[in-house]
Amino acid sequence: MQTALAPRAIICRSNHPIHTAQAPVRALRCVRAAASTDDEAIKSMQDFQKGLQQRLQDHVQELKTGKSNAAPAGGSTAAVEAEAGPDLRELSVDDWDSALAEAGDTLVVVDFYTNWCGPCKVMLPLLVQLQEEQPDIKVYKLNCNKKNKELGMKLNVKVAPTFQLYKNSNKVAEMTGAKIDELKALIQEHK
Repeated sequence: MQTALAPRAIICRSNHPIHTAQAPVRALRCVRAAASTDDEAIKSMQDFQKGLQQRLQDHVQELKTGKSNAAPAGGSTAAVEAEAGPDLRELSVDDWDSALAEAGDTLVVVDFYTNWCGPCKVMLPLLVQLQEEQPDIKVYKLNCNKKNKELGMKLNVKVAPTFQLYKNSNKVAEMTGAKIDELKALIQEHK
């Protein structure tokens, strides 16, 4: 993977412009240093992503078994999502209105997510656990990709994850971001 170098290519590590006769040599050294730093940063981000995926897999497995830290068979985040997903009802544009109407005055929490959203993946097992801990609410999820994109736009969803709370088919609260404690507080406020 190649990365484009920012204007650092003409600035030495000391952040001073290069004005000497040795400018081409110094500039080359600075470019090499910047490229090395960029490559290290990319590697660090990739390692961090792998660590998050493993933590997600471990957490979902712990929730399912109540004890094991072993990664599920297959070891992919998609497999984890597929295993954890059935515990939350997946809404679509087709059943949106009917799902909210069926809930009546029960508080409904809707997780607007996308498949590529890392924080959404981290929140999934926490939402499953939230649904189990609080059976007096309903936690649904809605994938804002493709088929449901227009509905997400209509509901003014701009970032993922977004959580909207509904009672009697009316939105009573909204928050964005993967902040489970804030979501729990919002739920308690509107129960």
